[in-house]
Amino acid sequence: MGFEHRRQQLQQRREALCMRSAELRLVVAGQAAVLHAPLALADRVRAGLQWMRANPQWVIGALTLTLVLRPRRSLRWAGRIWWGYGLWRRAQGVMQQWAAPVR
Repeated sequence: MGFEHRRQQLQQRREALCMRSAELRLVVAGQAAVLHAPLALADRVRAGLQWMRANPQWVIGALTLTLVLRPRRSLRWAGRIWWGYGLWRRAQGVMQQWAAPVR
């Protein structure tokens, strides 16, 4: 009698845990849906960068055409990009110092 009662308790506990697991899966799926759009955008950006690496001639051609047709604007943008690159490098240095292990 005791063994059968214990088995029924375990079966009920198992069913309760399965229902709770199903509920939690629905909650996680709902929360993950919020990330769908940003992750899709990140995938598109990554695919674009892969295309640019695979087809550098088109990127170089577009930059050359812009430089020929709009030299002043191209130089202005080159200055902004150079400034951004320098800012990025400084930020990387600060982050490396911050993340460096303390001895």
